[in-house]
Amino acid sequence: MYGTIWERDNRIDTYDYLRIELLDEDNETRSWATTFFTRFGTWILMFTNFIPISLTVTVEVVRLAQGIFMSWDVEIYDLNMDMPTKVQSSNLNEELG
Repeated sequence: MYGTIWERDNRIDTYDYLRIELLDEDNETRSWATTFFTRFGTWILMFTNFIPISLTVTVEVVRLAQGIFMSWDVEIYDLNMDMPTKVQSSNLNEELG
């Protein structure tokens, strides 16, 4: 909301300084609602990608450890094929439910 008010009051000076072309040069007064929702949508799109890399690495390490523990489990064994558990995907535990 405050960004919308600030842009309304300082739009011409800011756009001249940043050399941004005004899309509606004849109509310099856009409605505050249009400006607000445009800025809010841009803000949401920018912050959806801000997942810390350390969190992603931690999740992958936990998945790897869970896969190792599943492959060590002697109770998960296929008697018909005489075959122990073999983990081939790091997100196997999420697919199991």
